[in-house]
Amino acid sequence: MALVTQDEIISTMNVDDHLSVNNISDSTILKAELYISNTFLGETLYDEIEATKTSSGTFSNVNFQTLYNRYLLRLISEYVISMSLNDIAMKIANKGISNASESQLVNTYKIQKTAYEDEFERSKVMTDAYLIKNKSIFVSYLGNDYDSTTEKIEFKQGYGFLIE
Repeated sequence: MALVTQDEIISTMNVDDHLSVNNISDSTILKAELYISNTFLGETLYDEIEATKTSSGTFSNVNFQTLYNRYLLRLISEYVISMSLNDIAMKIANKGISNASESQLVNTYKIQKTAYEDEFERSKVMTDAYLIKNKSIFVSYLGNDYDSTTEKIEFKQGYGFLIE
């Protein structure tokens, strides 16, 4: 079961009226959550959070509820929208941007994609700071758990022929 629902993503993100829950599949949400779990949160913390989610959509653990409300909902929603942007752009184009030239559509897509990716990275930094600040509560957070079986992926910056 995914932590975030389609309706929560739509209500959390700043999207226009053309976007409906049908633009976001459950499999996309799950894939986004698994990516965040494996590369950022850690599988152990994700599993702990998921285990406390109730059938009403809240969490039985108050610390996980606070983490979800303040950080995870936004973080996951931004990543899901970023992942779904290809499909969303095509559906929006069929409804409202059909008169735009192809280059305008491509430019709009690139700007939106970059904006969502930037927002996701900012949300990750804020979430990381919160989890580290509260490491006594979130002991199994990947950034706090050096014995985790999941390791953070190191991203390398390319500078022409040199990769650092």
